[in-house]
Amino acid sequence: MKRTLVGMLVCVPLLLAAGYGCEGTNPAAVDMMTPAPSPDLAQGVLKILSLGTNVNSLTMGGTVRVTAVVTHTDGLQKLLGGQLNSVDGTTKYGAFVAGAGGAYSLDLTWDQLHQAQAISFDKMATRSFTAEFFDVDGNKVSGTVDLALTCNGDPACGGKCLKAGTLCAGSSTQICVAGSCSDGCYIGGMLQTPNMTNPDPTFGSCQKCDPALSRTAWSTATTGTSCGASMACVTGGACSKMFSKATVGTTSDFQDIWGSGANDVWVVGVSSSAFRSVDGGKTWTPTTVYAGAAATRYAVWGSAANNVFVVGAGGTVVQTSNGGVNWTVLANPTAQTLYGIWGSAGNDIYVVGGNGVMARSTTGGITWTGLTSGTTSILRGVWGSAANNVFAVGDTGTILQSTNNGATWVKAQSNVTNNLYAIRGVAANDYYAVGTSGTVLRSTNGTTWTKLNFPDTAYTVYDVWGTAANDVYVSTGITIYHTKDSGQSWQRMSTSSAPYYYGLWGSGANDIYSVGSSGSIYHHP
Repeated sequence: MKRTLVGMLVCVPLLLAAGYGCEGTNPAAVDMMTPAPSPDLAQGVLKILSLGTNVNSLTMGGTVRVTAVVTHTDGLQKLLGGQLNSVDGTTKYGAFVAGAGGAYSLDLTWDQLHQAQAISFDKMATRSFTAEFFDVDGNKVSGTVDLALTCNGDPACGGKCLKAGTLCAGSSTQICVAGSCSDGCYIGGMLQTPNMTNPDPTFGSCQKCDPALSRTAWSTATTGTSCGASMACVTGGACSKMFSKATVGTTSDFQDIWGSGANDVWVVGVSSSAFRSVDGGKTWTPTTVYAGAAATRYAVWGSAANNVFVVGAGGTVVQTSNGGVNWTVLANPTAQTLYGIWGSAGNDIYVVGGNGVMARSTTGGITWTGLTSGTTSILRGVWGSAANNVFAVGDTGTILQSTNNGATWVKAQSNVTNNLYAIRGVAANDYYAVGTSGTVLRSTNGTTWTKLNFPDTAYTVYDVWGTAANDVYVSTGITIYHTKDSGQSWQRMSTSSAPYYYGLWGSGANDIYSVGSSGSIYHHP
């Protein structure tokens, strides 16, 4: 009885531990009775012979067929079936349909793929699948296959192929950009969030994304909206230099403006008086009525504040050496109207006018020598960069250049027949000439000229001025235009609309004047 009890005490724990009889006390016997692991697929129990799709890519509205051929070493009757999953196993796309000879297939539409896992991408996406096949013994074999999802270069949002920037399906506010539905504007291939301003520093706060107005273009601020110190928004959305109109005691037209510096600026025009400002354009004082015929004065120039010349109708040339307190009538170079004056110094002065008239003075205007221009066209403007590099422009596209102090003049090929009113260099070997019908010409050598595209061909361009190649201004019959890229593009400046802007001058990039009809003087800042 004692031996039986001992045997039971030994056997019961082993029965509980191994689930077998007492013989299980042999460790080797216990290991032999441990269930065998699942068959290693490399041993060839289950094998996928082929796995693929009938198309390499799928787009909206299409269907893809995933096919596989599976074999089993114990015969096809051992095959149980298969299913298609996402690679991570979280999404089940469906069960394969069995065919003859171990063939399996599964058809999936674009919409089914989207329902299983949302389709959203920028240009395209690759979706990977895992195909799993089983046998009746619970063995499994798997393989992966890839499929490209595409909208032919467009993005997909919420399972729909859409043009970038168009409203997402079912939304009245969100647009499809790079596979996401977002609120904002799609401009220049980029998403701009609401109220985002144009990153171009030229425009800044004058243009912003306003989805209520446009989802595909910048919306422009109201003309006149402040966009910086002495800057205002203008037509087209540019943030431009703002010009303020000065109060002048005349309604007569002003034809030209010149200054010896920021605090010595002169304007002349119809009537026999000239206005001068010595406080940066804040106030303008008429000078003493000057001598000579009471007719239009077309141009003003000086070699210094105390040596200023004005020319006009009837060949009139007058000069002041005391700030306009007194004026002296100088010898008339011609009976023709004089439209332009320029000099390299007080003793080297050129005037041009009607019938191709040219004259030069080396005596401060006391005496004049007529020059041979070679044309009978009216000459309306003269300018030079130095005594030996002087230009004159006039009607029928006339551009003349002298490199020998006016002794001879060579006609350049302007390639236009428009009347030209002014010429000026803005940098070394960078010249502009302007005239009727929105004509703006540019040359880098003074000999050959190219006509630039100008946005306002309905009006004459009367004058040109600039501080550098990337800072050029022209005045027209309606407003002032500015270019920062040598005339490739032009921005309308924020001046008030006056009938005509005839003259331009400035002492620097932030001190610019324009004068025109009805006593108009505009100044920035």
